Amino acid sequence: LFTEFVSEFEIFVYNRWGELIFHSSEKDFIWNGTLNGVLSPAGSYTWVVKYTKEFGGKGETLRQYGGITLVR
Repeated sequence: LFTEFVSEFEIFVYNRWGELIFHSSEKDFIWNGTLNGVLSPAGSYTWVVKYTKEFGGKGETLRQYGGITLVR
């Protein structure tokens, strides 16, 4: 499993204006496409994942970036 060697985890989801609309520090997060209980509009969203990978006694903090398309 990917999360087996992860000691710290955060995910951020931003709308097209760069506003943070979702954040979680749970490795098994679920974003249901809402913001404060209101459905987010269909469109493109950017995500950033920041995590610390522990392997062989060393910790390394990494970031990954990507995008998703929310379809309604």
